[in-house]
Amino acid sequence: MKLEGLSIIGQRRVTAAGKPIRPSIPRAARRSNRIIFGATTADVDAAAQLAAKAFATFSNWPAIKRAGLLRRIAELLEANAPAIVERANLETALPVARLQGELARTCFQLRLYGESVVSGLSLDARIDHARSESQTATKPDLRSMLRPLGPVVVFRRDEFPLAYSVAGGDTASALAAGCPVIVKPNQGHLGTSELVALLIQQAARECEAPDGIFSMIYGAGRRGRHRAGETSAGKSRWLHRFAQRRTRVDGRGAARPEPIPVYAEMGSINPVFIFARAR
Repeated sequence: MKLEGLSIIGQRRVTAAGKPIRPSIPRAARRSNRIIFGATTADVDAAAQLAAKAFATFSNWPAIKRAGLLRRIAELLEANAPAIVERANLETALPVARLQGELARTCFQLRLYGESVVSGLSLDARIDHARSESQTATKPDLRSMLRPLGPVVVFRRDEFPLAYSVAGGDTASALAAGCPVIVKPNQGHLGTSELVALLIQQAARECEAPDGIFSMIYGAGRRGRHRAGETSAGKSRWLHRFAQRRTRVDGRGAARPEPIPVYAEMGSINPVFIFARAR
C-alpha cells in the first residue's frame, strides 16, 4: 500500500490542495512518507455531505451485512499486520509485541461488535407493558430500542495507535450501529492511520457499502508543553484552551435544532518518570 499523505473521502483521495502538516513523529518516519496535506474546508464539507447521503442506505443495512463489513475489516488488518506494526513502531517507538497485541485487540473488537449486532444485543430492545395500579394512576405501555442517528465524527487519541485509532472501538461501534464515520487521525501516527484507512476503504468497496460510510480527514493538531511535576500543570493554558474548545464544540452541537452529542474524554494524565540512569 502506498502512502500518499492525502485525506480519504469515501472511495476517493482528495487533491493536494490543503496546507502541509508537520506530523509529531520521528524524523525517520517523516522521511519515509510524502508530505501530508491537511484537508480544506471544501474537503470536510464533501466528506460530511457524502456521509449524510450514505446514512440513508447504510442505516437500513441488515445486521448480517454490517457484521460482514466489520469482519472483512478485521481480516484485512490481520493480513497486513506486518506492514501496520512496522509503520506504527517507526512512528511511535512502541514495542512490536505491544503493537501486535493492540492490533489483535482491534480485530477482536471489530468481530465482537459485529456479533453483537447480529444477536440483537446492541439494540437494547425493551418492552414495559401497561398496567393500572389504581383508578388514578395508569402506567402506559412503553417500548424502546436503540437506532442510528447519523454520521459520527471521531477524533483519535495518541497513546493507542491501533486499538483506539482509525479502526478502533469508536469506529467499530459506529459502523456496527449503521452510522457512517469520519475520522480525524492523531498527529503521532498519521502513516499508520493511512494504512488502516485504506484497508477500511477496501473492505467497504468489497462489501459494496454505500460510498461515504468511511472517510479520514487530515488536519493540523494542537500541542501543549509544561514542565513535568509542576503543580501548575493542571492549570496550564493548554489544558484550559482544550477545555474551552470542548465546551465550544459541545455548545454548538447542543444549540442546533437537532442537537449533536459530543463525547470527550477529559480525564487525568498518566505520569511518566524518566530517571538519569536511562541516558
